[in-house]
Amino acid sequence: KSTPIRLNAIPKKGYKFVGWKVGGTTVSTDEEYKLTITASTTVEAVFQTRTTESGLYFNEVMAANSSTIQNENLKYEDWFEIYNSSSAPINLAGLYLSDDPATPLKYKIPYGTPDSTTIPTKGYIVFWADNESQDGPLHCPFKLDKSGDTLILSQVSSSGTVTTLDRLTYV
Repeated sequence: KSTPIRLNAIPKKGYKFVGWKVGGTTVSTDEEYKLTITASTTVEAVFQTRTTESGLYFNEVMAANSSTIQNENLKYEDWFEIYNSSSAPINLAGLYLSDDPATPLKYKIPYGTPDSTTIPTKGYIVFWADNESQDGPLHCPFKLDKSGDTLILSQVSSSGTVTTLDRLTYV
């Protein structure tokens, strides 16, 4: 008898997912792994300590967006870009965004959608500050203040230390 299963890798704070192994061989590096079990099988999720990310910067901000660009729901919402200046793609899943310096861990960018949360080398991702995080991983649970605000990108180490990767204050 065969049994289809789906596995999702969700690292603890300060760690990142590396891959799935079966019998010591890496079979996938995707966070989600689908397989069909036909016999006794051991699948191992491999994690490693996440080093402090570098090269990530707030690039553009649009508060009170009324006509510039629309999100996938055809709404004009506040937005900001994060730029990756490094020489490798960076998956932002597990990092944090906030508009409140007193609460730097306001929004954890979720795991499970690396196609949406990975910034290519020298590329950028647009996040929507629309207070509608239920709309997907690129929608933050806060809005931007058109008269001025602060954006914070943070990372938590395996020891619990919070590091600010970038911070932008606009007026």
